[in-house]
Amino acid sequence: MKSCTMIKETAPSFSELFEQFKQSIRGHEGGAIVSFTGIVRADPRSPGTTSVQTTGIEIEAIEGISSAALQDIATGIEQRPGIIKVTIVHLTGTFKLGEPMVHVFVCAAHRSEAFKALEDCVNLYKQKTPLWKKELYSDGSTKWISH
Repeated sequence: MKSCTMIKETAPSFSELFEQFKQSIRGHEGGAIVSFTGIVRADPRSPGTTSVQTTGIEIEAIEGISSAALQDIATGIEQRPGIIKVTIVHLTGTFKLGEPMVHVFVCAAHRSEAFKALEDCVNLYKQKTPLWKKELYSDGSTKWISH
């Protein structure tokens, strides 16, 4: 498994992704694997009346460019002492509330390194990956929002 994967529309389950990640780790230096799964949520900051609710989100990417940005983030974090492997799986397409849209896995020698790397990885992909999100509302309207 590469350090980073961009998958369009469909993805294996979390369990399958975790097993793939675990199997891709060489050696026995890892003492911790931590993960983050970002799911679609209703955004209370969304404009509109109380009768209009978020029903989902649409995520678009320029696959080669977005994948390269995720790869750069994963590779950069893997260069840190104690970090063994990083994988980012960001999905594109249309998602309903509660559905996963991103998974991040980090393997490190120790849990403190793993948790710090995971947090940094999530912050960096949100800042540096060219992805576009459009909120979908119950009245049929949409709104492009920042990543």
